[in-house]
Amino acid sequence: MEPDGSPLGDRDSTITWEQAVRITTEHLDRVPEFVGARVREVVASWDEIAWNPPSLYNAPHGVQDSWVAYLDFPNEPVMIRSSRIIVVSRKTGVVLFAGDANDEG
Repeated sequence: MEPDGSPLGDRDSTITWEQAVRITTEHLDRVPEFVGARVREVVASWDEIAWNPPSLYNAPHGVQDSWVAYLDFPNEPVMIRSSRIIVVSRKTGVVLFAGDANDEG
C-alpha cells in the first residue's frame, strides 16, 4: 500500500525504483537468513546485469520483468558464493523470489 492507502502501482501500474528499494528493505526483516543484510544495488532489467544473471529454478511467471535487488552481508566473512537477491514484480510490487541467485561461476 502507498502512504495514501492506494495499492502499489495503482497510479501508473508500474513500481518505481524507489518503491522497489522500500519493498526490498522491508522484506529483509521478514527473512531470518537476511538478518544484517542491506541492499547493495537494484537493477530494473535482467539485461542491465553485467555479470551472470540469476538462474532461478521453477521461477515464477514474469520474473524477468522485475526489479532485482542484490544484497550485501557486511557481518559475514568474504567468500566466493552465489549472490543473494530479492526479486520484486515491476507490475504489482509482490516479492517473487528471495534467496540464492545461482549465479556463481
